[in-house]
Amino acid sequence: SSSSPPTIFSSSSRRASVCGGGLAAEAIQEIARQLRAPVHDGRVRIAGWKERYAEELGPLRQFLEEHPEQFTVARGRGGHFTVFPAGALLDADASAFAPATAAARKARKGGGKGGGRQEDALAEEAIAEVEAIL
Repeated sequence: SSSSPPTIFSSSSRRASVCGGGLAAEAIQEIARQLRAPVHDGRVRIAGWKERYAEELGPLRQFLEEHPEQFTVARGRGGHFTVFPAGALLDADASAFAPATAAARKARKGGGKGGGRQEDALAEEAIAEVEAIL
């Protein structure tokens, strides 16, 4: 007889994750695709996270922090954070992320026209935090 994989409930949250992958594996793949994108700016944006994943996996940031084998989460001001593949900061000079972040901002803004001071400050803060860790 066929049966569905067992569900494990965490006592510290209402979240459930299915053994062997399932929804968590799908979320990890979607996040990993963003992290590998040439225009990755350190932020992860999952359209419909609350509707698609949150009930089972919890808030996005919590999910990312609960998977240190996959992701490194660098905290910023006011609840902001940036995300990198696990080990990326150990394998590369943190300053290498600055050009990628600037290029991503420029691409997202259509060639760099317009404001972006707040994003620039956040990116600089994230880079400084990463450099302090190294």
